[in-house]
Amino acid sequence: MNGNAETARSAGEAEAVAEAMAAAGVAFADECRACARRIRLAHTIFAAREEWTDERPGPAWSHVDAWDRARADLAEALVINVGRAQSFLTFSLDLVRRLPAVLEAMEAGRMDERIARDFHRRLATVDSDRIAAVQARAVAEYLGRLDRGERPGRAAVDALIDEVIEQLDAEALARRRKAAVRDRFVSFREAPDGMCTLYASLTAAEGAVLAARLEHDAADALDREPDAGTSRGERLVDALVHLAVNTAAPACSTPGSDEGPGRAPIIRPQVTVIAGRGPAAGRVVFARSGAASVDALLQLLGACTGATLESVDPTPGAADHGNRAERRARTRTYRIAEDLKRRIRLRDGTCRHPGCSVRAEFCDVDHVRPFDHTDPSRGGPTAEHNLMCLCRRHHRFKTHGSWRYHLERDGTLTVVTDTGRRLRTRPFGPLARWRELEAHGRVAPDVVWPPNRGGYRLAC
Repeated sequence: MNGNAETARSAGEAEAVAEAMAAAGVAFADECRACARRIRLAHTIFAAREEWTDERPGPAWSHVDAWDRARADLAEALVINVGRAQSFLTFSLDLVRRLPAVLEAMEAGRMDERIARDFHRRLATVDSDRIAAVQARAVAEYLGRLDRGERPGRAAVDALIDEVIEQLDAEALARRRKAAVRDRFVSFREAPDGMCTLYASLTAAEGAVLAARLEHDAADALDREPDAGTSRGERLVDALVHLAVNTAAPACSTPGSDEGPGRAPIIRPQVTVIAGRGPAAGRVVFARSGAASVDALLQLLGACTGATLESVDPTPGAADHGNRAERRARTRTYRIAEDLKRRIRLRDGTCRHPGCSVRAEFCDVDHVRPFDHTDPSRGGPTAEHNLMCLCRRHHRFKTHGSWRYHLERDGTLTVVTDTGRRLRTRPFGPLARWRELEAHGRVAPDVVWPPNRGGYRLAC
């Protein structure tokens, strides 16, 4: 195929894709509006049942509750079970009566049901005299990001809403977190093929301890049987079951250590403290389970043998400090140091491909501008401002595709697609979150670094 034919084929392909994308966008907007219409009708059904119940003659004990009637009506109309009908009815009533800005965004074709449910869940504890202002600003910020070409994933949307709540009704966050602790649970559900699904909701500190223990035991099992052919997931499940039916680790570890046959391993969850240089207010983040308060950290330290603490300087490019010779040596080496990888993961939070939410710990750290192996001095440096997290699928997509990528020093990524659309993604890992709060003067003094080590056994 000659060059002209290849160019024509590429142009035809881009045109066909652009046409299909436009049609898909129209279908998405229609779906948002259709869901909003169902929400309005669910409210109408309930209001009618409520009015009918109030006007029915006879003693109150003979009346069927309007809620039960409306729930049964919805289950029949939407061809769903009663549990889903109840959830949808609660959601519908709250949007019509309490969150009209969210519903209006759906009616405008800009917000789907999943995002609307995120708003509904996270705004649940906002005070009634502040809910109008909070929801209006949060919806406006979300739609504004869409207009700027961003495609925030679920975690980014949650962080956005919480930022607005923190500005306008900080007490609502405290109420929600207090309620969340009371809502902790573990449940089991039957699954196909002789399987069972386990769900659990834990505090960040509890999750950190459990994750550290399972990772330890799974790694120990791999050391004992490296050729067993089991996946990481299988080993984690085996470790969880063994933890439930035994009180000690399954095998001894390194001779001379604190561990041995019949003794549980010493687990020190990793805790990240993000703070500026010297004594400065910072934030506590558990490596595997997210942010937590200093109270949660103190409770963890009091209940276990300690923790591994690391301090992270939030200044952009802090990892690239050093004299000129040191910087040149690091930036012109293709291999990325482990501490630099961790810093990029703390900044990004997830895969940076627009709309992808694969956690950063499961992503590759990739050079935005490709590293020049033939002449490293020509560019593609191994430095913070040229590195980002991409899951393996989107790493291949970037390497072998035709999209163009540009990363700014604050971590904002601009992507130009082969159809000419410009998309942006912003990092929302704990490091990026801290920087944003610091820029707006809203850094909360959760903990001071360096910490007082008296009374704790720390591995630093």
